[in-house]
Amino acid sequence: MVAYYFEYLTAEVFFGPSYAQINKIVSGQIQGLAVAIFMLTGAFSGSLITYFLGYLGDYYDIKTYPERQGYLLGITVLISYWGCIPFFILNGIEYAKQIKY
Repeated sequence: MVAYYFEYLTAEVFFGPSYAQINKIVSGQIQGLAVAIFMLTGAFSGSLITYFLGYLGDYYDIKTYPERQGYLLGITVLISYWGCIPFFILNGIEYAKQIKY
């Protein structure tokens, strides 16, 4: 349970900076649309990966070998987080350029 707490504490921290950046770079007339597209993309991605994990679970027969479920979940989460790192770095660099001191 403690590990689960720290996972949520660290995994979901991108929402605030993402919304702040959307509000900073997008015109006030379309901020709602930009946030809605951001949230829709996130929801769609979550649904798609859930389907993909179900397919992989069937392929690797997790009903017979339940330990494989943890491996699949761990690997896909690591791949998705590692795949986000370059985009977060680039995003941070671009955002830093826009901040006026």
